[in-house]
Amino acid sequence: MVALVILSSTIILALGVVDTGRRAAVKAVEIRKATSLLRGLLETTPGQVGSISGTASGFNWQVLTVVANDDGPIDPIKLCDRNAKALSRASGRKYALTQTEICPAEVKP
Repeated sequence: MVALVILSSTIILALGVVDTGRRAAVKAVEIRKATSLLRGLLETTPGQVGSISGTASGFNWQVLTVVANDDGPIDPIKLCDRNAKALSRASGRKYALTQTEICPAEVKP
């Protein structure tokens, strides 16, 4: 009888470990996809000031570009903050990536 209790407890614990591992793997894949998507969006979307949004790879995404150093006509080079955000449609988790770069020539000093 004791052996049966030990065996059943071991099986229950093993199933719990397998489920935890599966959930961790699913989260890791989602994080990898989100990171790849956000990096790609920052590299491929136009750097114009404003907002662009869409859906791809199971995520709703948005790229927002704003002038970071709008100090008037004194500063000849404008820097733009580019914020990429993604929301997973499957899990509801939010991901974000930010970079600063030189604004395009259209943004006048």
